[in-house]
Amino acid sequence: MHDAADGEDDWQISWDAPLRTARAQAAALTSTTDAVCRVDREWRFTLVNAAAERLLGHPASDLVGRSVWDVFPDWVDRDLYEALHEAVEHRAPVSLFTLEARWRRWFEVRAFTDATGLSVFFRDADDLRRMAQEQAARTELLRAALEVSPAATVLLDADGTILATNRQWFAFGERKGEARELRAPGTSYHDAALRHVTPFDARTIHRGLEALAAGTEDAFAHDCAVPVEGSLVWFHVQASRVDDAGRMVVTHTDITHRVQAEEAALWRARHDHLTDLPNRAYLHELIARALRRPGRGPVTVLFMDLDGFKAVNDSLGHEAGDELLRHVAARLSARTRGDDVVGRLGGDEFVVLAHDCDPAGGVALAERMQTAFDSPFVLGDAQLSLTASIGITTSDTEHQTPEQLIRAADTAMYAAKTGGRDRSHVPVRGLPQSARHRPRAGAGLDRAIAEDQLRLHYQPFLDLRSGAVAGCEALLRWDHPEQGMLAPEDFLPLAEEAGLLGPLTRWALTTATTAAARWAAAGRPALVTVDIHPRLSCAVSLADDVTAALTASGLPASRLGLELAESALAEDPGRIADQLHQLHAQGVGLFMDNFGTGGAPLGRLLTLPITTLKLDPGLLADEPEPAIGARRGALAALVALATAMGADALAQGIRTPQQLARARAAGCRHGQGHLLSAPMPADHVVDWLAAHGVGDQPPPARGE
Repeated sequence: MHDAADGEDDWQISWDAPLRTARAQAAALTSTTDAVCRVDREWRFTLVNAAAERLLGHPASDLVGRSVWDVFPDWVDRDLYEALHEAVEHRAPVSLFTLEARWRRWFEVRAFTDATGLSVFFRDADDLRRMAQEQAARTELLRAALEVSPAATVLLDADGTILATNRQWFAFGERKGEARELRAPGTSYHDAALRHVTPFDARTIHRGLEALAAGTEDAFAHDCAVPVEGSLVWFHVQASRVDDAGRMVVTHTDITHRVQAEEAALWRARHDHLTDLPNRAYLHELIARALRRPGRGPVTVLFMDLDGFKAVNDSLGHEAGDELLRHVAARLSARTRGDDVVGRLGGDEFVVLAHDCDPAGGVALAERMQTAFDSPFVLGDAQLSLTASIGITTSDTEHQTPEQLIRAADTAMYAAKTGGRDRSHVPVRGLPQSARHRPRAGAGLDRAIAEDQLRLHYQPFLDLRSGAVAGCEALLRWDHPEQGMLAPEDFLPLAEEAGLLGPLTRWALTTATTAAARWAAAGRPALVTVDIHPRLSCAVSLADDVTAALTASGLPASRLGLELAESALAEDPGRIADQLHQLHAQGVGLFMDNFGTGGAPLGRLLTLPITTLKLDPGLLADEPEPAIGARRGALAALVALATAMGADALAQGIRTPQQLARARAAGCRHGQGHLLSAPMPADHVVDWLAAHGVGDQPPPARGE
């Protein structure tokens, strides 16, 4: 590692990806009340959780990517600087208390090293210091109670000579295999105890005890690790002054379980619970680190999706599916080179990170990965043959961030599936990723994206109680040069066949959020919703695509809604749930489109953060009694379900005043249909919003 004196780093780095990785990991560590941050081997922040943001007085966005010593230059001359450098130099954990002058508070700092950098835990220690001061007033009682203390405890003279001990003190010496006389009264505490800890810990404890003996401090505490029988035992060493003569009571409390819990929490935040492989957030961090490594060669990412895994879950159950994923993870890990990494994104999707690997090496690596499926997998009495489709992408001028590499490899994987599965696919440089090795029928649609033939029309939906505009749904159209304006049903099957659903969805998200941002800039803010194809509802890149569109447009997440089909819930329930909860946490609205067609299992639906149920238009169809009466009952029941879920109900397909009346009578909050407004081209929306009073008063918040 290099400190601040080494000068500026010559590498030009984009910190957007590490920032998103840091936020993902910080979210996973919210269970700990400690402030936690990580720094890499260049002393740059890579992770700052919410508690650390509050403690350090800076948001993560201001810290990630910046040098610790540049942000906090006053730390350079402090014991914290010495401690952290010693931790790295000795590859040993350290702990110290430090006084932060700006807040006039003491903090406990504990640091752990690993191959990638340093994890630092901060804890406000003012209460601990006050407790120690109170303990100093009771030292005489502690001397009398020395023997009944559960911790190893000693009474020291001012010069560090052991005056008295308890049984636990000798018991720990026996665990170390030491003779009793080495720890007996009359011996030096430094010789008896401090020779077992790191030089930094020994100096820190020695200085603390000297300050106590001199009367400049009333109490002292420090955590340190002692090697015992091949493992580390952590102790909280706490000392207090007994009398004016400088005598001290020192207790040694075993805190190994607490420290191990902290380390385990950090490990869990970065690894998949099922396979113990690096998880998505940690993979992003590893890829970002590989991309900025000085003197690196090409970085190649393999995106792997198991063919037919859903059938295993459906036929043998999820427990068998989980066991199969563990077997796959083990086989893949056994086929990597020493510095390569296999990780799991979720579901049946795996990623392989290969350092110094060009496209040809990526193909060779993919072939080696596919040998993992040559022999059947044994699950109990069953033997299962499995294959995988693999997309391969190598870093170049178009792919310089983890998101870009993973997204391109994901698209290449879909191309491999389209090409027949059980194969790998390398995009050809210079062509759009999703246009490689696809059927010729996709060429026209591919040109539609490149030549700006796609359009979004917008159909508003209204609040049925007030008449206020609640939002606008973005409807995809293809302005075909020969066939005119085509509806989605005319070309989306072609897009799916050609592997273009991903690019089409990204285009729609970017275009719709940019349009909504323009409406707001014109003083006409409104929610915009975008349809998501069922195949993409559980795609690993969906959350990233939404975040990218919101970031590029500057549109607040609360002004975007995603419309999902009921059938999407059957694709990959676990993965789609993860995606939807992540999007909902950002503030994105989630609409279940055409609800009531029977495609969504109710129990699964109730676990998802759906904000609006868009009811099947057939529920408002004009029919004679008694059929229309049955539809009224079904409509009312679905509105009641929406209410129970904490969601709004939106009636679609309102074409007549009678249908509008039925929607209102059933209790639908919102309505959409040609009676209220037909879809309109993008350049008509601002005028329409103005004519309907949008911007003249604040729009109602979602769910009010």
